Parts: sequence; structure tokens; C-alpha cells
Amino acid sequence: MTLESADVSTAHNSPTSRPFLAITAAAIEDPEGVVALSAQDYLGPFGYWLVIIAGEPWRRLGDDLEQQVATRGLGQRVRLDLGWIPEERMATLLAAADVLVLPYRRGTQSAVAPMALQQGVPVLSTAVGGVPEVVRDGVNGVVVPAGDPAAIARALETLDRERLRRLADGARRSVDELTWSGYATALDEVLTELMASTSFEPGADRR
Repeated sequence: MTLESADVSTAHNSPTSRPFLAITAAAIEDPEGVVALSAQDYLGPFGYWLVIIAGEPWRRLGDDLEQQVATRGLGQRVRLDLGWIPEERMATLLAAADVLVLPYRRGTQSAVAPMALQQGVPVLSTAVGGVPEVVRDGVNGVVVPAGDPAAIARALETLDRERLRRLADGARRSVDELTWSGYATALDEVLTELMASTSFEPGADRR
């Protein structure tokens, strides 16, 4: 099942959908898809988030997700955009999104999180790997425990228009830190702090 650009715009502008949510991954593994759908269960039948689960599913997970959406009666609130998502398509999804959700169960880093922040889209992510170093809780996004769909749902319920606006502003301000220049500056600050907090002297005999 694939959504066209017109579908994204229509969903986002619908007076009944309010904020629009994109859950994206380069490859959707079973835990991520299940967590995404379970978060909708916690939001209840009147949750105002429209969810798009976008990415390339592993093995038969695509069929399983479509069946779960149907059996749970989530067809009006969950859309599946299954398959490889090229960068241009991802940019279209993010342009319509109010927030990007990354329900990772495990991982080291996310390629799509910086892309979202560069477009001024805040990120709601689980605390895995180095993602919290990019997605800073309360600054440019929200960070919740991994494997906890209820925590994702609670976080979504706190994202009203005003908080989304503040986080979007934070996302845009954090773009400089995602550049090589920003990275070098941040690294220099960390090294300076480390040197100040230890008795390490360059060139000293450490045997």
C-alpha cells in the first residue's frame, strides 16, 4: 500500500486529523511496527493523531501490519506506506508532518532524525544508541524509553500545537550542530571539559 503526495496533503489538512504523525524507518522490523500500532491502542478511539508508518518491511511484516490495521479498526487513523522510501519521498512526508516518531527497540543512530530536524520537524524517539545525542528531550524533540508504547502515547498526548511549535523552533536551531562545523565545535567543548576534569597532561608518561 503506497500513499500518494495528494493523500498526504489531504490527511494533513483534514479538520478531523489535527496534527499529522509520520513513523518512519529505513527498514521496519517486527518490534517497531508492533510498537507503533500499540501506541495507537493506548491513544484510544478518539486519539487525534493520523499515523503513517513508512518504510520497507522485513519478510512478511507488511502483510502482518496491514492485517493488524484492519483487525484493530485503525484504518481511519493509520496509513501504511510500505516499501523502500527514497530521499525525495521522505522529504515529502516530513514536509507534511508535525512530528517524526522513531519507535526503535534497538539501534545505534538514526539517519532520518537529522533529516527531520533540518526541515524543522521535531522528533519523538526512544532512547537507543546515540539518538538522544541528536534528539534532545524538551529541546528539539521528546525521548522516551524503548519498547514502551504507552510512553509513546503519553508523549504524543502532551504535544499540543504550542509545544509542537516550540520543539519545531528548537529543531531549526539545532541544525547548525548537525553540520561538520557544529560537530567539531561540540567535540572541542567536550574535550575541553574532559581535560579540565582530569589530571591528564598531553605527552605525560601514562605507564
